Amino acid sequence: MVFTAMVLVGISLVGLLNIQLNPSHRLPTLTVSYNWSEASAKVIEKEVTSPLEGLFNSIKGIKDINSVTSRGSGNITLSFKKQVNLDVVRFEVATLIR
Repeated sequence: MVFTAMVLVGISLVGLLNIQLNPSHRLPTLTVSYNWSEASAKVIEKEVTSPLEGLFNSIKGIKDINSVTSRGSGNITLSFKKQVNLDVVRFEVATLIR
């Protein structure tokens, strides 16, 4: 009986789903990944992730910064406005990291 009710609710909500005929345009992104064997997520966040996020925040054309830090590794994904030249940004990111 509960299953039937869930199916009816699911069917009634199908009309509310967002359907796109054309794929949405993705923003240009760049991901920086790093490893530090045996380091805790807290240490990597403090010593690597947070300082890099602060540096990357100064890049022109940046739209969003997302990061994930875990034991032994982390990564930062940078999203940019559509008109940004990723080759120029890659060079700037590499310069900031050095």
